[in-house]
Amino acid sequence: MATKYPINATIADCGKIIAMWKENPTFMMDGTTLSEMQTLLSDIIADGHELDTLGTRTIDVRLRRTKRVSIAAEFCTRARSVARGVFGVNATQLKQAGATLRSERKPRARPASTPAASQSA
Repeated sequence: MATKYPINATIADCGKIIAMWKENPTFMMDGTTLSEMQTLLSDIIADGHELDTLGTRTIDVRLRRTKRVSIAAEFCTRARSVARGVFGVNATQLKQAGATLRSERKPRARPASTPAASQSA
């Protein structure tokens, strides 16, 4: 979710406020204490680390899944090829494996013969 406050700038500002507050213990803010401000800053930084970790894990999982999908796709291709050799090019087992039977394939379109080609022959 986007925020109207830049995160890094806000963290830097909080650090400055905390440093100023530590040097001036008489500084008071209504409803907020120094320890609350320090805890809030620590929590923001911890959330950032957690997001970085989750982002890295997400990338790792996506890469692992992509590799597994590639392996599975190659396996399926090989399995259909073996099924074509074992059961034949028009077998129902080949259809079950997701291949197109030879009898279901459209015939290749032949290029139209030109009249000039037939006259010169």
